[in-house]
Amino acid sequence: MIMQPIVLYDLAGKEPGQNHSLATAKARYALGFKGLEYTTVRVDIDEIDSILVKLGAPDVGKRADGRDRHVLPTIVDPNTNPRTIVSDSLLIAEYLDRAYPSPSKLVPAECKVLYQTFVYTLDQLAQPWDPYLWVRCIEIMSPRSAETFREFCTSSSGLAWEEISPEGSERRETHKKALKKMWDEVDAWYAMSPGMWAMGGQFTFADLEVVGWLKSLQHSMKPQEWDEICQWNGGRWKRMVDGLEKYYKAD
Repeated sequence: MIMQPIVLYDLAGKEPGQNHSLATAKARYALGFKGLEYTTVRVDIDEIDSILVKLGAPDVGKRADGRDRHVLPTIVDPNTNPRTIVSDSLLIAEYLDRAYPSPSKLVPAECKVLYQTFVYTLDQLAQPWDPYLWVRCIEIMSPRSAETFREFCTSSSGLAWEEISPEGSERRETHKKALKKMWDEVDAWYAMSPGMWAMGGQFTFADLEVVGWLKSLQHSMKPQEWDEICQWNGGRWKRMVDGLEKYYKAD
């Protein structure tokens, strides 16, 4: 049977190949690692729910107003009968492990609880510096998504957009220090590993979580900002991104 490309639903960018989402970066790495061809459908933030409901994608919970919540990334695998639709990067990785077990598992069953904890901890460490990334991500989003995202950021922060993380401000410097603090913490974790990756010599979903964050920073930050991050912690983060680059496709 001739394999058909999997379809990946990703956020819309201002230009082709601009992929600022941590979550969808993880799905791109997973698909690439499994050697699967895929095409990308771009979706603006305010149409995620409507498009995924029409697609028949499963929800991942409820919103505060009671509506079903849908997320990107979502994939559609047309090579099954019926076609398989999966949302959320971890669930996508688990599905790919079942459907396409070679070359190895991204989410070994015995490690799933640890991965959930790993993802949660990284999210908590990122919260103090999230605004540092917000003001960069919005620069490469599609105009429609940028407007929606701006409204989210101002609502969640309680600040005017110009006040969130202004260039040259004390607040932005505080955000940058929090960014460095997070990566120093993660560096200490990896220093305990006998190899390059969290589990040693073979990368798994835990590493995709880390490199997903880094890929989001790489796409979103100014070149000089990314170059500085590449020099932190003995160049560990550049080595990790470079180590998985063959699995990543920006389209």
